[in-house]
Amino acid sequence: MSESVKCYEIGGVRIRLKADFPIYAGHYFPLFESGFETADAEQEFISADNLEFPEGIPAKRVGMRRIYERENEMLIAYRSVYSEEVCDAIVYMKPSECTVKTCVSSSFSQEHEGKLYVHRFSEIPHLMLVAGTAILHSSFIIHEGKAILFTADSGVGKSTQAELWRKKMGADIINGDRAAIRMGNGAAYAGGVPYCGCSRICERGEYPIRAIVTLSQEKENTAQRLSPMQAVPKLFKQLTVHSYLREDIERAMRIVCEVVEKVPIVHLGCTPDERAVEILLKAI
Repeated sequence: MSESVKCYEIGGVRIRLKADFPIYAGHYFPLFESGFETADAEQEFISADNLEFPEGIPAKRVGMRRIYERENEMLIAYRSVYSEEVCDAIVYMKPSECTVKTCVSSSFSQEHEGKLYVHRFSEIPHLMLVAGTAILHSSFIIHEGKAILFTADSGVGKSTQAELWRKKMGADIINGDRAAIRMGNGAAYAGGVPYCGCSRICERGEYPIRAIVTLSQEKENTAQRLSPMQAVPKLFKQLTVHSYLREDIERAMRIVCEVVEKVPIVHLGCTPDERAVEILLKAI
């Protein structure tokens, strides 16, 4: 079986995926392919026959994952979508390290054009956190060379506000659902990621952040600058973080606390029309 090596640069993090079989990471990943030699983080996939769940009782169950804690190591076992008794993969990670090993059952057969689709077992968000970058649930636009991120729960209107800025202000939409955020040289940056939900809007690029905007639907448009204490819980809620990894929670919190000290965080109570653009423009 041929080896597969894929290298991606996402949010300033150079990530290498390698496997002893052909792999498919996801539809938008080719946009982020890079030719670096030295990676910041790596995940290795190994095919395994007769894969079984680890011994012992899981410390936690999260969806289709069973979490096992060992000394200085965590095992994440994925059960099959078809049977609770079948183990599709086991991820082995040491939370402080930037390498992850994943054993994938030889019976797992979700494929794309003859390549095994490993997105379900990907630990890219974790590896990015180890390297100092977090993924924020947000619509990500560029206006006058700087990033504005609209963040809120699904259905509140992130995509609507991004589209209003595109139409009225000529902004470019980089991603309709996610953005990488990180600190670099004392400034906060937003970058494209290969995840975009149902928006199908996904571009590569990294830009200094002009503002992060939390949203709520209201009958009238109002914009209020948030203090760091007000902003941190609102942003943290929208990050991609494993709830069972204390180290990742701490990493994500550090990133958010640094970002809110460097960029304006504005809460926009908004209507789905161009008046919201005008109110926000004055606030930032």
